Amino acid sequence: MLKLLNLLRFVAQGAACALFVIIPAAAQQGANTQLASPSLLQNFDASDVSSMLADFNITATLQPYSGDGTGSMIARTDGGAMFVITMMQCSDPAAATGCTQAVVYTGLSNSGVAYDDLNTFHTNSNVTRAVNIPDQQMIVFGTPIFTQGGIGREHFQLLTALFLRDMQQYVQNQMAAGTSVSLTVQPDEGGKADNVTADSSELLESSQLRSASLPHALKAAVSNTQYVNFLSNKAAAFVD
Repeated sequence: MLKLLNLLRFVAQGAACALFVIIPAAAQQGANTQLASPSLLQNFDASDVSSMLADFNITATLQPYSGDGTGSMIARTDGGAMFVITMMQCSDPAAATGCTQAVVYTGLSNSGVAYDDLNTFHTNSNVTRAVNIPDQQMIVFGTPIFTQGGIGREHFQLLTALFLRDMQQYVQNQMAAGTSVSLTVQPDEGGKADNVTADSSELLESSQLRSASLPHALKAAVSNTQYVNFLSNKAAAFVD
């Protein structure tokens, strides 16, 4: 079975490396305070993720273990949006405990999306990267979270909230543009976003994000077909 896109490497290079430059100043100050806290998370469990998301009125449900070495949770906002948290490097992946890495991601249809929309998204997003997967007719948007060296609970929440704000802005922009759902992204020759467009056979080869994750991304893309709200009031207040 196909494995999910090599999002961890791509996002880590494209978003995480620039993270502390592009996070808003007030949010960055809060993140720095968390980094100095003695109560840093060296790893996290599914229960930790569920608790952190509950602060944003988001419910998260651990999915049945697929035997791929990762644990995944399906999350739903109070505005009907669906996204996924895939946890990696876990001491017990079946229970999703003792994990040190995660990717927060979602899927949306690429139908009717202008190619330059992805370039604009990457210019304006806080922490999220988008990868077009033409043969699956969807775009996967994701943000990595690492705990090596420790990460504060509020820092984890900050990254998640910024991901949700990026997604909310993207959805609103597409709605304002009156995006059609009858077309599929067709990159122009030499387009600026060539490095984020590939077929799934190339993108889904990863030792860290495995077969169970692609169906989750596809499920999210189907669920998010109608207009949904990614950013809850509590998540918005957290980053403002």
